[in-house]
Amino acid sequence: RQWDVTGAVAEAYAEGRPLRLALYSADGPYHSGKYFVSSDTGDWNAEGRPTLTVVYGTTAGTLEKLVQPPDPSAGGTLTYTLVVRGTGRSMLLTDPLPTEVTSPSRLEATEGTVTYDAGSHQVTWQGTPAAGQVVTVTLAVTAKVFDTTVLVNEATLSEDGQLSSSDAAIAIVEPYRFYLPLMFGR
Repeated sequence: RQWDVTGAVAEAYAEGRPLRLALYSADGPYHSGKYFVSSDTGDWNAEGRPTLTVVYGTTAGTLEKLVQPPDPSAGGTLTYTLVVRGTGRSMLLTDPLPTEVTSPSRLEATEGTVTYDAGSHQVTWQGTPAAGQVVTVTLAVTAKVFDTTVLVNEATLSEDGQLSSSDAAIAIVEPYRFYLPLMFGR
């Protein structure tokens, strides 16, 4: 059996309240509580067990941003990796780079089109990955600073002109390092 409760979900969401469902079946010789088994008991009668699936709206694309190494040396190379999960809709990723890094020496994407605009010091990716498909955008830059500096690099992902997701990667150039344990003695 399958039930479509999309309308009830939409109504509850619009009113800002939770949706409560109660499923009943006609009581007959085999329709009482002693014949039902909860889903946490394993796979007993898994095919005969009714299921309820609720999908409301459309799934938004996601963006994850990583940087390696997170603690580069002065003048060192940083590699940013942006991971996009597609939805089947047109997507636009914008990544304005920090002023403390050079233009990308390496720029690639597993799908779609990736470009760098020197005037705005920004990387842009465009594509239409299938729902659930993962696309990876990789770029390598060099730190232009020589003192301890925090580099915050935030990227945004839009779908059909609407913000879908954003993420930031933080690197610290020439971080202060402390080595433990510190031992003092006579």
